[in-house]
Amino acid sequence: MAIAGKAELVSFLTKPQKKGIKAAYDNAAEAKRAVDNTINAIQSLTKLKDADGLTIVGFGSFRRVKRAARKGINPSTGAVIKIKPTKTLTFKVSKAFKDTLK
Repeated sequence: MAIAGKAELVSFLTKPQKKGIKAAYDNAAEAKRAVDNTINAIQSLTKLKDADGLTIVGFGSFRRVKRAARKGINPSTGAVIKIKPTKTLTFKVSKAFKDTLK
């Protein structure tokens, strides 16, 4: 699995990916601003009260999910513990994006 932080994304956006094709951004400052703005937009749009999440057509969907309270087991002691209900975010890849990976 490839793991990329902001620095790797910025580096990717400032280097030409194919011969004869210009890089998406001329300098790292512009690319960093674009990465930061994109991440902030996704975070803001998924936090909207009236929205269940965010769908980026051709990429995938972020959905807010409520997880119910449940019982778990502490692996160190074997004791049964109560796990509080939580809210989390899930991501599902779009069919169009999956098809590009085949």
